[in-house]
Amino acid sequence: RLNEAYAWAVAAVRTAPAFLDAINTLAVIYHQHGNPVQAEVALQRVLALTPDNTIALTNLIGVLQAQGRAEQAKAVAARLAAIEPYPPFHFYDLGLAALRAGDYNSAQQLFKRELRRQHAQPEAHFWLAVASLQLGERRDAIRHLKTAIDNSTTVDSRALYSAKLDWLREQGYGRSGS
Repeated sequence: RLNEAYAWAVAAVRTAPAFLDAINTLAVIYHQHGNPVQAEVALQRVLALTPDNTIALTNLIGVLQAQGRAEQAKAVAARLAAIEPYPPFHFYDLGLAALRAGDYNSAQQLFKRELRRQHAQPEAHFWLAVASLQLGERRDAIRHLKTAIDNSTTVDSRALYSAKLDWLREQGYGRSGS
């Protein structure tokens, strides 16, 4: 529903011209609609105000590639890699692999590293709670599970994390001294 998305994005930009997320969204809509020139103009506007905006840089790479401008896309990709050498969820994914391997110390450190990048990510808090629990750090596990609940964006995910927290409490993990 590109036309509807376009109308909402344009209204957002008109209402708050400095709201860069709306401009970025408009660029994505232009790109999806087959208007690469307008997409690039919008992304360059975002980047003029926030040169290290990784989301806009990532979108610009796609716009340039779609236009067959591989060398320019490569240059933007190099700039992005210098700003953010690890892609989003890199340490999260490594943490999950460490958990699967039973390496709870590494998992814990990797989830903490991911949370330094995106402190409110509920899944990272949940899995950090799991790793902490495996290491016997019950208070930290409870704290991170509560944070996962607080940062959840859907009713279903809040209910899921709340049920897990309730289960931990039933197991005696939430009592003082546990």
